[in-house]
Amino acid sequence: MRSVIWAIWLDTWRQSRQQIVYLLLAFALLAVALGSVLLVNVRLNPQGQPMLTLRMQDRPTAGLETIWDQQYRHAVGGERIDAALRLPGEEMRRTHTELRQAQREMTRARSGIAPSAEQASIAQQFDDARERAQKAATDYSRIEKDLEAEVQVQVDSRASGVSALAKGVEVWTSKVTVLFFWIIMFGFISAAAGYFPGMMKAGAIELMVSKPLGRFQLFMGKYLGGLGLCMAALLGSELVLLVGLGISTGIWHWGVLSAFPVTLFSAALLFAVVTLIGIATRSTALSMLGGYAYYAVVDTAIWAIQSLDAAGLRFKWLEQIARVSRWAFPGFARLRTAASAAVLHIPIFDWQPVLVALVWLLALLAAAYALFRRIDF
Repeated sequence: MRSVIWAIWLDTWRQSRQQIVYLLLAFALLAVALGSVLLVNVRLNPQGQPMLTLRMQDRPTAGLETIWDQQYRHAVGGERIDAALRLPGEEMRRTHTELRQAQREMTRARSGIAPSAEQASIAQQFDDARERAQKAATDYSRIEKDLEAEVQVQVDSRASGVSALAKGVEVWTSKVTVLFFWIIMFGFISAAAGYFPGMMKAGAIELMVSKPLGRFQLFMGKYLGGLGLCMAALLGSELVLLVGLGISTGIWHWGVLSAFPVTLFSAALLFAVVTLIGIATRSTALSMLGGYAYYAVVDTAIWAIQSLDAAGLRFKWLEQIARVSRWAFPGFARLRTAASAAVLHIPIFDWQPVLVALVWLLALLAAAYALFRRIDF
């Protein structure tokens, strides 16, 4: 049985078109890893402490550790601050709308030479509206500052003992992790699009089913074989990044491997989408187009809606769609953020998108296998 499954994995590797695309994917990951090591070096800050900087920077006074504080603050309290400021923000916008309306009324009254009593009443309404708007703005600013101060206390306490150089290495590996994620998502769609359609071609599938292997083993062997190739390329590039930065900086940040499970899980989910389309259509081209359409169009649209809602563009329909989409769709953008945050010294990890994505992964694989089992070979 093991020899048959191993044969399926080797068959996945031998598929010529996918082999070329896969080698390009592995080369791109390796190039990013090596380039990321060569782009940075260690210098001394004005206090004489080592820091990590980009090589093209000329006499920098601070290193990449400044980005670490910003990123960690957002990871610790970004969503909590957004949620706490939602109602005060709506109140501030409402009072400012009333103020603009009152100002227009006063302008019209004065330009129309309204009676003095009416002008006085309109002026009083304007003063009241301005007072309410100022109070709402002050309350919003106070709440925002208090929340940011609270988050900063948490960041400072968790950052105790982390040197500027270590922070620089962490934030740099976090940024590189995002590049790894992008390359894996876009490259693996092309690499994996033909795995199942290629196996289901006349002659290839008959050879497979003639062996002592059930449909489920055949399905999972091909799926795990393709995912295994992705895993090897990703793990190899992360190890190159780890060793390269460790040798060049003296900081061996093993946390870079913390992003590996999330990135691989995201690739598995996207592979499940491509697998379902590939089995349904038996077409490599349609499988590839479907994967790109979902990732580059559908998922990007979902991310844009959620970003607009988080940025403060308050519409009831937008807020409702953003809330529903967080639980209805597997957000690759949120998984990418989770992978990036996992690299930090003390991981800030959001499990919600992972749980939603897990449900989608199981559902997609179940649907793909059900379709695969019903096809006559």
